[in-house]
Order: sequence, then C-alpha cells, then structure tokens
Amino acid sequence: MLTGERPFSGGASHDVLYRILSQDPVPPRQLNRSVPAELNRICLRLLSKLASQRYDATIDVANELRDWIRISDGQGQTFEEQSLAVDTPSVRSIQAENATTASNANVTVIPRGLRAFTRTDAYFFLELLPGTRDRDGLPTSLSQW
Repeated sequence: MLTGERPFSGGASHDVLYRILSQDPVPPRQLNRSVPAELNRICLRLLSKLASQRYDATIDVANELRDWIRISDGQGQTFEEQSLAVDTPSVRSIQAENATTASNANVTVIPRGLRAFTRTDAYFFLELLPGTRDRDGLPTSLSQW
C-alpha cells in the first residue's frame, strides 16, 4: 500500500510462492523514496522471513506505529537523537557518519589504533550486531535489556 506494488510479484502463483520463500522483499523506500525510513524499518520487520525477527504480537506493531507517528509529528526524539543532542563539530561529524553507515548494509571497520573508547563509539559497535532493529537503532535482541 505504501508503494503501489506488492512485495513479491510474478505471473503464476507458484512463481510468487517461490519468490516469497527464496528472496528478500524490496524495501518500500527503494520503490518509493517518500516512504519515511522508520516506516520502512517497520515494514521490513513485518516482512522478515525469520519469525524470531518479526514482531511477537500485534500490540507491538501498534505501539511502534503510534511512536512513529508521535516522533514524526515532532513531539519526541529517538533515543539516539536525545543522547547526541549536544551540538559540537565532533558530534555532528559522528551523526553524519552514523547516518551514512546506517544506510549501508555492510559496516566498514576502520582501525583507530589503541585508544580509550568514547561516548561517540557506542553506536558504531551496535551496528556490528546482526538482526532487526527497533526504532532507536538497537538490535531487537538487546532492546529487552
């Protein structure tokens, strides 16, 4: 409904079933750039092949959509936005780096030598963890904690 296209298409029903079983759906945002990133994430989690990566209950979907509407109306910020609310040049560069790496499927690890970890390193290491993400960018396996 977001894109005007079905997630899996094909001529015969067996072609569609084969695609459902063997291919990942095309992200809605890839078909329609006006789909917000958060809504794209929610849709992909709903379409996940692994049951463990989908929502456990419909109330979880309803809560995610309610929170997305609240945040998109400007009534709130995500956890990442709250924790990086300090407006300094180094934080802005980290935010830009996080935005670009979040859009890429593969995360490139850049060795930075021996140094202490800082607050700005926290989100980088979370990106290395596999699995679906919640609205704050945390893997759902960690969001319970």
